[in-house]
Amino acid sequence: MRAIKVTFRAVFQQPIGKLNPLNAKFANPIVVEIVQFGAKWLAREIFSGGVFTRLGRFSSIEQGKAELAANFERQVQDWQIWGRVPDNGDERMLSPDEIVLDSHGKAFIKQAEDYTHILHAPTIPPGAHVPPAACGAQVNAKCFISTKANVEPSCKECAEVWKREYKGK
Repeated sequence: MRAIKVTFRAVFQQPIGKLNPLNAKFANPIVVEIVQFGAKWLAREIFSGGVFTRLGRFSSIEQGKAELAANFERQVQDWQIWGRVPDNGDERMLSPDEIVLDSHGKAFIKQAEDYTHILHAPTIPPGAHVPPAACGAQVNAKCFISTKANVEPSCKECAEVWKREYKGK
């Protein structure tokens, strides 16, 4: 696993409480993100980058989510996890099964070596010293499981090949 920085994004409608002491009406939804700065987290409006200073800083992501939910009338869209993937550097939405959050809120992205894989004969190039997995990833031999064990690999692409070619056989 490799450490990465992540942000949590959601869409809310109509700020209330600390975020709207004058009770002004807002027609448009507000896209919010919670970002980590050092050991603390803070919330900001994503398009303007304006920090919600009235909410302060949060000690955990759960506290930040709860504080935002309490200061908006309703949440329009569920929380999404975003981050920069080390392989290509592009920021994208991450699925919860791709990352691990430790007790301090630090995020780690799973890499090919963190999953189990299978070998599949049609994908093995002739003369390969260490053949690639069915998904095409180059991993250590310790990441492979036998197709005869009838155990589904944790790699999604290898699992699809396993289900199609080896499951129950």
